[in-house]
Amino acid sequence: MKLYLENYKQVHKWKKMAFAVREWVLRSNHSLIVPDLKFLVKHGIEVIVYHNIGVNKWSQKFLSEYLRSKLPESVQFERIPGDQDLYAEVLKNKEHVDKLILLERQFLIWEEGDRINTISTAHLGSVLKDNNMHGLAIGNINFRRNLLRICQAIESRKIHRIHILPGWKKNAIKHELFSLEWSWTLVWNDFWSPDIVLAKRWEESIILWILDSNKNNKFLKPRTKEYVHQHIANFCIAKIDDIPVWCVEIIEIDHGAIELWGLAVINSFLSFKIGLTLVEYVENVAKKNMKSVISLTNNPKLESLYEWRGFRKNNEQRYPDRQDRSPNVDMFILDL
Repeated sequence: MKLYLENYKQVHKWKKMAFAVREWVLRSNHSLIVPDLKFLVKHGIEVIVYHNIGVNKWSQKFLSEYLRSKLPESVQFERIPGDQDLYAEVLKNKEHVDKLILLERQFLIWEEGDRINTISTAHLGSVLKDNNMHGLAIGNINFRRNLLRICQAIESRKIHRIHILPGWKKNAIKHELFSLEWSWTLVWNDFWSPDIVLAKRWEESIILWILDSNKNNKFLKPRTKEYVHQHIANFCIAKIDDIPVWCVEIIEIDHGAIELWGLAVINSFLSFKIGLTLVEYVENVAKKNMKSVISLTNNPKLESLYEWRGFRKNNEQRYPDRQDRSPNVDMFILDL
């Protein structure tokens, strides 16, 4: 898995991250968890670990020998008494943290067995209010008891993001926080308003990664590293947490029209409707000095999106030179 260290270092630096881990998860997986925590501290992140390790001699020896002695002194440890619900107590904490990571024994899954990559608090909250717990086949009962608290903590802005990760998976924390593939993340509702900006030169590698992740998309024309380098000024990107997750190339056809070309998204975000936000953004920019926006595609999903936004098929044979370069692809036009 590719890590974007320089990009994410700027996103995470000087932020506080809290971890909630039960004793048996720490005992079983400390050799995997400790290196990732050291990695975070090395990159300027403040780390606090909430745990329920016992006060008996053997538990305290484990805490001292296998955790405190192997981690930087800056890592804080906060104990939650064993007779209290660890997650409930951490979620009640009034201190703001940027991210809360819950390390568990397994991934969270939908009822059909597919892993949950991302979900919004709006979606989860509606499920909980309807008492429809069957819609969330979660292996650990503790999450069913605390899901509403998780939503409330995020929506009250006490916590910006909550990640639930498998404690047994090597590099789980590192990959979750420094790559573009997430295991499962509850997000605050500002997720639905991604930042949309022109791509910068240093973001070429991430755009290439987004495009490469769509290499099996038969509707998307491949682009080489050299092509992206030469045309980086044409790319527009949608960002979540300052990291691009969706890109589009915008090409000027003539003085009155631009073309949307090469819409691509990271697979984890296919259901997040960021494409709609991106198209709306391009439309608003184009209105300033353009008369039309066009796009050529045979992708049924993009066709539906364009039709919903008011695009229509080019039945009048406008822009014939452009159509001739893609004779078997439908052209959609939006007149502004």
